[in-house]
Amino acid sequence: MIINQITNGNYEAESESRPGHFYNVRYLTKLDEMGSMYFKWICNCPSRKQPCKHILAVTKEFQAMDAQSAERDETQY
Repeated sequence: MIINQITNGNYEAESESRPGHFYNVRYLTKLDEMGSMYFKWICNCPSRKQPCKHILAVTKEFQAMDAQSAERDETQY
């Protein structure tokens, strides 16, 4: 599955059943009724599963990039 970062928190993930078609996957920061911040991933695909496979693929990629960044930071010190 091809994943492209469009902007910070905004990605596109390629459909496996429709090659060349991409779904938008976004990382949102929200406030609940008590004013506490929480994070939510959303995707514009038609899947009823939550999280959908596009969100799972993007979060896996996101975590891998985060781990690589942490490794680079550790080697600089």
